[in-house]
Amino acid sequence: LEGKGECIRLALNFAGIPFDDIIVTGDTWPELKKTMKYGQIPMLRTPEGAEMNQSQAIIRYVGRLAEGDVLYPATDLVQAQLIDSILNASGDLDIGIITYRY
Repeated sequence: LEGKGECIRLALNFAGIPFDDIIVTGDTWPELKKTMKYGQIPMLRTPEGAEMNQSQAIIRYVGRLAEGDVLYPATDLVQAQLIDSILNASGDLDIGIITYRY
């Protein structure tokens, strides 16, 4: 789906975490796809060089990086589960949209 990286961009900005936002265009994607794990984007490269894939995993990672538990609670497991359930529900919606569109 278009825009899988947008929630990651929003979370990074909200948390005040600096990042390089590289927009992939249709003409550069075929070659880049060959180098991507799972052949998909978004991908987040950490300052240490680790490459992270899968948008929901990345958004959880970014949420944990945010100071003050403002995006993903470190100690409140009930709140963390609620956030996880919302993220999973958004994945279910994506499946419905894909089915409808295609």
